[in-house]
Amino acid sequence: VITVQSVQAPSNYILALSIREISLTTTFSATKSVLQDPPRAISQMSAEANLRNRICSPTSLAMVHASLTGKMAFAQIVDDCYDPATKAYGKWPLAVYAANTRNLVGAVESLASWESVAEILAKRWFIVCSIRFKKDTLTGAPLEQSAGHLVLLYGIDVSDPEQPTVLVMDPAGPTSGEVRRRYKLREFAQAWLDYRGGAYIL
Repeated sequence: VITVQSVQAPSNYILALSIREISLTTTFSATKSVLQDPPRAISQMSAEANLRNRICSPTSLAMVHASLTGKMAFAQIVDDCYDPATKAYGKWPLAVYAANTRNLVGAVESLASWESVAEILAKRWFIVCSIRFKKDTLTGAPLEQSAGHLVLLYGIDVSDPEQPTVLVMDPAGPTSGEVRRRYKLREFAQAWLDYRGGAYIL
């Protein structure tokens, strides 16, 4: 059941439905890197103490917005992503709506293969990925573990075919200079694509 609450009927709207199995064992066989320029780095830890651990989603969105438009609207995007019903900042439809009001088009997706991921990145679109991982299973992450965290994926590097990596802007980096990260693709797959593959694409 999908409920739309609006003062008046929208003149333009988009509904995207994406379905996949919850758990998969994804494979990766690409021989070509898909690299974009690093997006503008923003650390969620730069926000005030009562917010900084709650805003990985709007921070990821703000990085996409700044990179695609050249404009900085971090504080405004955080405000726009707040859901008074749940008192949370992680409601993805609000993130997509906040993007839409700033002339970006986005949709929530459940991806199921690295081929799909590479195709999206090759179009120079950004993927905000929902990851979860146990303690010390995502090498180099600023968080030791997480039951739910969002990061911005902007590239895949296969320059070392034995150890492919993903290029990520992780908003949990303590400073903007520590947001840019490189994770082992297999570990990142276990944190994201193998389970749900949830993301929003902008």
